[in-house]
Amino acid sequence: MAAAEPMTGMLRTDVELIRGGTPLLFDRQADAYYRIPPAMLDVAAFLTESMPVSQFLDKLRCNGISLERSELVKLLAFLRQNNLLAPEYGQIGVRRERRAEQREKTAFLRFSAAYLFFRLPPWRPERFFEAIRPYAGWIASKPVVLALLFPALLGYLLVVREFGTVRTTFLDSLSWAGLAKYFAAILFLKLIHEAAHSLAAIRFGCRVRGIGVGFMVFYPKLYTDTTDSWRLPRGKRLLIDAAGIITELLLGGIAALLWAYLPPGAWKSTMFYVFAVSTISTLFVNGNPFIRYDGYYIFCDLVNIENLMARSGEYVRQCWRWHFLRLGAKPRGEHGVLLFCFGVGAFLYRIFLYTSIVLVIYHSFVKAVAVVMMVLELYSILIYPCWREIWTIRALSKRSAGRARWFPGAAALVILAGILFLPLSWSISLPGETVPAARRLVTVSEGGYLTAKLPRRARAVREGDILFRLRSPQLENGIERLKTVLKYDRTLYDLQQLDEKLFSESRVTAEKIASDRLGLEELERRREKLTVRAGADGVFVPALPDMSEGAYLPKGLQAGEVVSERLMVYAYAQDRDIGKLKEGGRAVVFVRDSPAEHPARITQVNRIAARLKDSPLLQHYGGPVPVYADGQNPGEYSSVLALYRIELVLTEAAGLLPGRCVSVEIRNAERLGERIGKLILSVIRREF
Repeated sequence: MAAAEPMTGMLRTDVELIRGGTPLLFDRQADAYYRIPPAMLDVAAFLTESMPVSQFLDKLRCNGISLERSELVKLLAFLRQNNLLAPEYGQIGVRRERRAEQREKTAFLRFSAAYLFFRLPPWRPERFFEAIRPYAGWIASKPVVLALLFPALLGYLLVVREFGTVRTTFLDSLSWAGLAKYFAAILFLKLIHEAAHSLAAIRFGCRVRGIGVGFMVFYPKLYTDTTDSWRLPRGKRLLIDAAGIITELLLGGIAALLWAYLPPGAWKSTMFYVFAVSTISTLFVNGNPFIRYDGYYIFCDLVNIENLMARSGEYVRQCWRWHFLRLGAKPRGEHGVLLFCFGVGAFLYRIFLYTSIVLVIYHSFVKAVAVVMMVLELYSILIYPCWREIWTIRALSKRSAGRARWFPGAAALVILAGILFLPLSWSISLPGETVPAARRLVTVSEGGYLTAKLPRRARAVREGDILFRLRSPQLENGIERLKTVLKYDRTLYDLQQLDEKLFSESRVTAEKIASDRLGLEELERRREKLTVRAGADGVFVPALPDMSEGAYLPKGLQAGEVVSERLMVYAYAQDRDIGKLKEGGRAVVFVRDSPAEHPARITQVNRIAARLKDSPLLQHYGGPVPVYADGQNPGEYSSVLALYRIELVLTEAAGLLPGRCVSVEIRNAERLGERIGKLILSVIRREF
């Protein structure tokens, strides 16, 4: 028995066909517009009654319309999918059941993605804007816009010239009080922004359906529904889309001009907040084409592609299925490169945006909430789409098993598994500084007066070289006195040895001579210390200012140090990296202002946190390590982070100078999957 030929169905009588620059179908019940090619709009106009497909094709040919059967099937599928055809007998209940079943299947997905973006019921402002249109319509006229354009451009030029001041003012404004002022500026500008959209739409005779508040990852944003702008030509629709951004940029430029010339005070601060909010909002939110705000709709109108976000995502999936698995249809279209690049860019930006907001919540607010949000984000953006794609591939592979090409897909899976589970070389970058390999402190062992000038100039020395000499009159007097006493005691001892009456006292004199001799040796030893010598080969670096001859140096004073000409590197690792470093590991040292690589080897990994003092790595001295002032020791700074010192020796002569900030790259073999698993487990253990 031959299968019954499919029927076309009948277009609903309340569906409006809009001809003109942009052919559209307007569904009055759903209050939605559907854009279709002009030829398909002519075909839809003939769907006045349901008939077999072949009979309908004959009807089209009689009216001068040539159409392939496959194209008609696609059009009918599109109309049925969007409920634009009149319901057939017995099909209403079936469709309702299917819709309920589909909603039940995707309930968790809709719940997990609900926090990403949701809207509150809108306000219907059409009567209000119609009432103020006669009084505010002149604002959007060309003369007014051109008159505002010049001071706005001048304001932005002044901002570029005073960029350093702008940067300092912006950083100083990042406080709780400043954030409250930014919020007030955002509220003021966004109300004007949405009013500009509405006034532009009404000016072109377009209905404003509503103004409401939407939340993107709980961040509030106002929105204006001007869906009816699809009835307008593309140029007017583009002006409606850009009205808010143009208004904000004009206000921001004028605010920048006023900020540049106003005296310090409340008005100057207010103008800065208005300028900063308008600029940042335009660059990162409203003007961004990768999120569904003004920039996205402007970009869609510029390239003349409707529903760009969904079409680009589908195009990327088609490319993956065809080029790797030879499944489905080959991607075609005149905007293929644009769709592919936009789809990949939008996906990456969405991950970046949502993850950034989750990290802000994690570090600044409730961490447990941030972890739950991250799990929901992974499910809605990665896990569920991948699972759905797997089922799509299975369905396509059953239909086209003969031409399925599994090798590229299997190779891609093998590569992905290798990246996740094979030990790969990862680079750990650590801040470091060059230091002498050895150093000996030079201290004054015996106080005295300099016999010659001691300049504050580093000089190369050899072990045993004289660094400086001191003289001590007290020591000299003591030595001379002891020598005189010792000479007298020896003469007395000789006389006592010759005199029988005094012979018995010679023993006491002999003991005194021995004591004087020991005292003299001690004083002479102390006099030897007045000559300060280098304890090793290297460079003597005085720690004192220029000292003239005769200057007194007290005992225990640090006069400088002898440092080795051979260098080593001190690198500093955080606790997350300390377990990955081992003695004997290889590393590469980079200097900031040089592309040269200097090989090095790890000689010691200290397991006790180091205290940095007077290091060029400290942020106070321009380094990368954040510090805070030590309250007990004014003028000293301590590192905010717990850092562990890693000692490295350079394996080749580098020609570097001590005290330089360097970057140390250490190669470490690690499995990416294991690394991700440890990170997830550490967060779960810490928070739960």
